[in-house]
Amino acid sequence: MAVLLPAEATRGLSARGDTDGDGDDDALIVLQNSGGDVSKFKPRKLIVLRRNSAGYLEKAVESADAILCQRCGGMMGDPLQQIRVGHGEFTLRFEGGSRELWSSEFKFEYFRGQGVWKLTEIFFADTDRLEGTSKEQRKGPADFGEVSLQEFDAAYLSDASP
Repeated sequence: MAVLLPAEATRGLSARGDTDGDGDDDALIVLQNSGGDVSKFKPRKLIVLRRNSAGYLEKAVESADAILCQRCGGMMGDPLQQIRVGHGEFTLRFEGGSRELWSSEFKFEYFRGQGVWKLTEIFFADTDRLEGTSKEQRKGPADFGEVSLQEFDAAYLSDASP
């Protein structure tokens, strides 16, 4: 996979699984800018790789805004915690906070007829450690509209949490 990486990038979190529901293993890779001071906000990209008819992975889609920045987790550090892959779907999980701990999960499903992954569910959770209270909220396309992976902005939709 190193051949796919630009010279200025390093591979972050990755996952394998059948993201498009066609029965073979695909891959999701987070690319991080490897230049300069890593304590500053750095752009990260999510790359979805699908198997072609010859069995090789090729880039299906790239999203520049799907992954929150490395410092967006506040005192908790890098908020990207997990990429889960299911049959024809994947979920991005982020966590962060300090006094108030938060988590966001964004679920994408593959729409074969359109050849795109679309956001189908958002799950937000928030716990106030001082007050001992917590809130949870699920949202679907009726709440946020039709959003393809290419249009998705994790920072923008994370601001819509409870």
